[in-house]
Amino acid sequence: MQSGAIMASVTVETVVKGAKVGITTEEVGADGAVMTIRTFAASGKLKKTDTVELYSVKRVKGQDTIRCKAKAPGPDPDVTCALNAGNGPTGRSLAVEVKGTFAGLGDFSEKHTISEAHYKAGLTFLTAAAFPVK
Repeated sequence: MQSGAIMASVTVETVVKGAKVGITTEEVGADGAVMTIRTFAASGKLKKTDTVELYSVKRVKGQDTIRCKAKAPGPDPDVTCALNAGNGPTGRSLAVEVKGTFAGLGDFSEKHTISEAHYKAGLTFLTAAAFPVK
């Protein structure tokens, strides 16, 4: 895991295949972050937790997007996370794309609807985080 204190953090929630999912991103160090994905059962009980260490995190200039690398077995994949304002309450989303996993077996691109409150929290996080801008 990244060393150093948590500098900024945000949690957004969405529903994936009928299950509530909470995604917490914590800025750690000058260009690092830790992303924790919690999946809950229909009863509300925590079902699964996955943690991913991110490095070389950069905010894309003029966009509500970060690009980085994720520590993973095999080659470290490229990760892009983007907030999208969309139109109306179902238009707001968090898009996540992972490319460059071992033999492409773990590559994916997903878009998840998020609430206005979570969208605004994400924007606040991007403003508060000191990630380098590219």
